[in-house]
Amino acid sequence: MKSRVLKAALVLSLLVATSFAAYLWLGHNNAVEERLAESVKRSERVLERYLSAEDDVAKQAMLEHIDYLDKLSRESGDENRNPYASDALTWCVRLAQVEERGKGSMATVYMRDAVARCQKLGKADCSEDGLRHQVERMDSVALARRKK
Repeated sequence: MKSRVLKAALVLSLLVATSFAAYLWLGHNNAVEERLAESVKRSERVLERYLSAEDDVAKQAMLEHIDYLDKLSRESGDENRNPYASDALTWCVRLAQVEERGKGSMATVYMRDAVARCQKLGKADCSEDGLRHQVERMDSVALARRKK
């Protein structure tokens, strides 16, 4: 009799533990998806400022967005393999380009930061020219979509 009660208690405990683990796992996935969706929305707003606003407004928005992406990157558990780190890299290149357009003194610093981020991510081409070309292609696509 005792062994049946113990077996039943063990099975019940396993079911409760499994259910709780599944609940936590599903809840975590929803939170990850929500953070990613919010990040995309913010990136779209900052891109709009970058494409249409004054350089000072765009620069401030980009700096804040890079800080936000860096925070999400740290929270993701793996700074090297997440969309936030890649997105922040792109924004650093754009920031350097805006700074260059305005003849600002921080363009070199921002581009060095972009190169360092690229190398940390292990990308194949982390040259300044390669990064510029990649971002220019993305921006041309964004401009074409914007005109439609």
